[in-house]
Amino acid sequence: MKHQLLSVVALIGTAGIATGMQSVSSAEPLGKQLPCAGSVRDQAGGACLQASSTPTLGALYPLSSDLFVDPITGWIGLGKTNPASRLDVLGNVDVRGSLALGRINDGIQFSTWNPYFVSPTPMLTMFDSGTSNLDRMIVGHSPSYPNYGLCYRDATDQFVFQSSPAVPTLTVDIGTKVDITVDTDISGHLQVSGDRYFEPVLDVLSTYSGNVFDVVNIERTDLAYSLNNVLHLQVPAGSSSTAQLIQADRGGDIEFRVDGDGAIFSDVGITTPADFAEMIEVTTGAESVEPGDVVAIDPLHPRSVHISTVSHSSLVMGVYSTKPGVVGSEREWDMPAAPASEAFLADERLTLKRSDMAELYDEVPVAVVGIVPTKVSAENGPIRPGDLLVTSDTPGHAMRADDPKAGTILGKALGSQNEGTGVIRVLVTLQ
Repeated sequence: MKHQLLSVVALIGTAGIATGMQSVSSAEPLGKQLPCAGSVRDQAGGACLQASSTPTLGALYPLSSDLFVDPITGWIGLGKTNPASRLDVLGNVDVRGSLALGRINDGIQFSTWNPYFVSPTPMLTMFDSGTSNLDRMIVGHSPSYPNYGLCYRDATDQFVFQSSPAVPTLTVDIGTKVDITVDTDISGHLQVSGDRYFEPVLDVLSTYSGNVFDVVNIERTDLAYSLNNVLHLQVPAGSSSTAQLIQADRGGDIEFRVDGDGAIFSDVGITTPADFAEMIEVTTGAESVEPGDVVAIDPLHPRSVHISTVSHSSLVMGVYSTKPGVVGSEREWDMPAAPASEAFLADERLTLKRSDMAELYDEVPVAVVGIVPTKVSAENGPIRPGDLLVTSDTPGHAMRADDPKAGTILGKALGSQNEGTGVIRVLVTLQ
């Protein structure tokens, strides 16, 4: 404790004797001075300094690791005897008033968080226990606006950017690029919810006037499997059939819309790769025909076809489409999932694709209008572009007809077939 006391004495000075201090004449040699009873002698001036085991006005408190002043730097350590800064505190600090930082660039710095801790201690804790307050201000705009800033709602565990007590701010400017990671290992998900009338739940706005590739880009970086939807639009059962799932505007004019019942509206129609086809049952089985085959109505089975086998048939129906652009069907395009399957457990219905219809119902897409690759035969003479075509005696093939009867015409040839059989493009126009 000696060197600690000396550092304090150096500050007080030894020219005079302060209140509570005892001295002897400095004129006497130090060797002849009497000992200081219950005190400590200043070796420089010879004064006797009183000391106390408790803080006392006018007395000296014996310094320890609880309160340590480095005699060289003057730095103060609380709870430690080797302060590394002007004020170095080991342990908790309880501030019962405001904590003000003196310079513009001053700030609060936290230690680096260790990600290997199973349960890391929070760097910043708001409350020892929860509160029942609706809003508790965390970061305020200024004392003049006590309700403006970042608030915490304990009842719902929410952070709210608020500009007044009643209306939360809708705009939060985070920066030029924000990466949001949702940890699915703990069943996490990113949810955006809203509770205000006539306001979008999520409003994405691009204000840059230059060349922008995408305003919103939704992308998967891993392989997509069954039920892994990149974008899933859903409304509750019982919603209005006119509730839009998708709406695209340009200057306030609706250009494209998909209603809740699946109805599609477009100002310019839909561009598809090929013809319009209808899913039709094949009475001899879907495997008995192949794309390009000419089919005819089966009179013994309503709404069914079989491969054509006679020439000039008035029962001609169309062509098994190779790549239909639009497919019509009397069936719903989705079907229930098998019990206990992944889709069933997720309350999902399966998409009924053309391959499923062929396997389950022996149905294939039959082109009734449009340009379709079609099997043809030159048995009634070479075929040239513009020739009218009818069924032939070769099963599944069409042939040229010079003066076909009404009701037997399959369509008009767009290619040539000089001899034998082959496949050309045909404009299917039943008449």
